[in-house]
Amino acid sequence: MLPCGIKSRSFLGGEMGGNTTLLDTTEISGQKKGQPFKKKRHRGIKNLQDYKGKIELDGKKVIVLECKQCGQRYLVPLRCNLRTCPYCASDRARKVYQEVSNTIRQIKREKGYTLKLITFGYGTEGNIRSAIKKSKKAFKKIWHNLLEMEGSGAVITFELGEKNNSVHIHCLYYGGFIRRKDLIKEWKRLTGKWYVDIRMARGKQAIKEVIKYIGKALLDLSHKEGYKIEMALRGLRRLVTYGIFYKRITGNKNICPICHSSSWKFIIISKFNHELVNQLLIQRQFWKD
Repeated sequence: MLPCGIKSRSFLGGEMGGNTTLLDTTEISGQKKGQPFKKKRHRGIKNLQDYKGKIELDGKKVIVLECKQCGQRYLVPLRCNLRTCPYCASDRARKVYQEVSNTIRQIKREKGYTLKLITFGYGTEGNIRSAIKKSKKAFKKIWHNLLEMEGSGAVITFELGEKNNSVHIHCLYYGGFIRRKDLIKEWKRLTGKWYVDIRMARGKQAIKEVIKYIGKALLDLSHKEGYKIEMALRGLRRLVTYGIFYKRITGNKNICPICHSSSWKFIIISKFNHELVNQLLIQRQFWKD
C-alpha cells in the first residue's frame, strides 16, 4: 500500500472528470533530466528473490514528468508493472476500459449488432500456461468460424479462478445474433469443455465486467504463488483483440489530460515523502473537480 492510504499506483484524473490512469511507468534507471521520457520494460525476473524485490518496492518512489506540449507537470508513482501486482493490474484495467469505451463510441453502429458478454470455461486441465494457450487457440478458431462478421469485434481477457486458478475466457463481443448452442458445440469440439454463457451487455457496467478480469484473482497472493503465476504468464497476453478492436486497445496509452499530448520530458525521481503524498492527493482532487 502507498502512504496515507493511496490505493492507486498512478495519477488519476481525466478530461471527463472520471478516474482514468494518466501514465504507466516502469523502471527508468539511467534517465537524465530533460530527456524525453520513454517507458522501459522491467528487467526479467530470474528467481523468487527478484520477484519479492520488485513487488515490495512498487510505489515507493515517484517521478516528475512534464508534458512537452503544454508544460504541465505531474507526479507519478513508479510501478513494478508486474501482472500479478493488484495495483498495477487495476490501473491497467482502467486504461483498457477507457480505450474500449472510446472505441465503441466512435464506431459506426451496424443494424442488428449488439454488445454481448460471452464466457468460455476451460478449467484446470494441465498447468496455467498450457490452459491459457489452448483456450486462446480455441477462441481464435471460434472467432473465425462463428463470430467474425463485417464490422464485428471482440475483446477477450483471461480470468484465473481464486481457489484453483481455473482458466476462463471473458469476451466482450460486438456483432450480430449468435446462438448459444452453436458456441457450446464448437467449444466442446475444440477443447472438450462445455461451459459457455452468453448474455446481452448493456451500458458501461458491461464493459467493466469484462475488463475487470485483467486484475481479478491476483489479490492476497503469497510471494511464492505470485512468482509462480508470473512465470506461467511470461510472454502471454491476458488481453487479446479482434475485428474493430484490433490494435485500438493496448492498455498502454499515456495521454496528458489537458492537451492530449503523449510526449513527455523526465524531470526528477524521488522517494515518497509526506509532502509528495499531499501534492499527489491535491493533483488527483483537482482532476476529480
